[in-house]
Amino acid sequence: MITTGGIVGEMALFNAKRRLSTVRALTECKLVQLAARSFLQHVHRGDAAAIAIMERLGSSMIARVQLAERAHSLGPQGEDDPSAQVRRRMLREWALRYHALGKPGKIEVQPTRTVGTIADIAVAYAPGAIAPCVAIHRDPHAVWEYTARGRLVGVVSNGTSVLGKGALGPESVKPLLEGKVVLLKRFAGLDAFDLELAELDPTRLVDLLCAVEPTFGALALEHLVSPASLAVVDACTRRMQIPIVHDEQHCVGVVAVAALLNGLLLARKPLHSARIVISGAGPAAVGVGQLLRALKVDHSHLVVIDRDGPMHPGRSLRTWFLDLAASPCPATRAEAIAGADVYVGCGAAAPLSTAELRTMAPQPVVVCLGVPEPEMSWPDAMRTRNDVIMATSSGTHCNHATTLLVFPHLLRALLDCRATHLPMAALCAAATGLAALARAVGSGDAGVPHTFGPKYLLPSVVDPRLPQTLPVAIADAIAVAGAAGLQVDLEVYRARRQRFKLTLS
Repeated sequence: MITTGGIVGEMALFNAKRRLSTVRALTECKLVQLAARSFLQHVHRGDAAAIAIMERLGSSMIARVQLAERAHSLGPQGEDDPSAQVRRRMLREWALRYHALGKPGKIEVQPTRTVGTIADIAVAYAPGAIAPCVAIHRDPHAVWEYTARGRLVGVVSNGTSVLGKGALGPESVKPLLEGKVVLLKRFAGLDAFDLELAELDPTRLVDLLCAVEPTFGALALEHLVSPASLAVVDACTRRMQIPIVHDEQHCVGVVAVAALLNGLLLARKPLHSARIVISGAGPAAVGVGQLLRALKVDHSHLVVIDRDGPMHPGRSLRTWFLDLAASPCPATRAEAIAGADVYVGCGAAAPLSTAELRTMAPQPVVVCLGVPEPEMSWPDAMRTRNDVIMATSSGTHCNHATTLLVFPHLLRALLDCRATHLPMAALCAAATGLAALARAVGSGDAGVPHTFGPKYLLPSVVDPRLPQTLPVAIADAIAVAGAAGLQVDLEVYRARRQRFKLTLS
């Protein structure tokens, strides 16, 4: 598009006459000129073609913003970046327009059966639907055969801890939950409903979740304030016969452990002899710690530190940290980090300093999971030590430690097995399987070849092998753990997952 002022491309949508790049045609092409005002009128009327163009332009702009962000972060330390504010504004404004385009939000409900005639309606509703109702009443297990429950996930939050923004409330968290629903569909072929609950009391929240159990095959809990979130997960797991997956606990744990397993492999350090430090006192720290303990990491090699220092058996600790107390235990945070082989940051409240990083062992493995900003940035770590092996929650650089690598495939396997709960063995299989996939020879992101190394600890979220292989490994572990409500033939299941094609549009 070209506006009256001559602005080319998507910047016209923001009324910002800024030159970010020069466009040069390499081959003969046709240029369509359309005033931004005229184009936006088509968008506001809901014209499908205009909305599609708007989405493509917005996606192109954000891709360039991300490239610019990465390029600047790798520049000299302390370099002024006057365009940073512009990039943040562009992202914010496009995000608002993106969510308001056409039908507001990101999801809709589509039927899976024809209902085009009176005869179809008679079968889909009354009187035909009475037959499966009666069948389910006689045999409750028939609900999996006659309804969508077996492929339906409930994505739940009360909005008490929203990505570093605090308690924004249930209405405010809805865009994030809708996003999770979309990702489950695109990456795993699962259907999901988002449930925003206006309930702050943990006990009543558990009662509400238990009350909706008949609707879903699994629940995915999101953005719940700690430590209440940990109590809610435990209570729901005890009372319900479907798996409860807590993203900030279970999925963060899987990604962090997968990254540190591969980091230690590159550093030629065995897991069970490595000194590991976890910084944090919330669900992420619990998830990482419990998974490492399940992988037989000894108390003497695992130290969890919070604002009060290292956790040891003599301290008054919450239930979830009792099995994570170090023995013997260093006296201070500085002593815990000095000489450590691995640092896992689970909260930006206590950032890793460059001085602390310098005291770690040779080839330290650093996994920073803080949101919205990791405990230490990739550029700061690389400027401090050239032997550091790192993964972070930021997608700007290599080794993006995001739960999108895990939750679609974990939930896919849990539902396909009709799992009655989430066994620790499934999380171990997810972590080791994710790490193995990064090491495997093949093509990852959109067919681009990759090489396992310090800049490739984790596969790309759009690696087509993820939905084809990870659910199979998890399903096997679920069966071995005795948590499967439906016995799955692994060879048949593997063949079925191989037919799944990752589609992002």
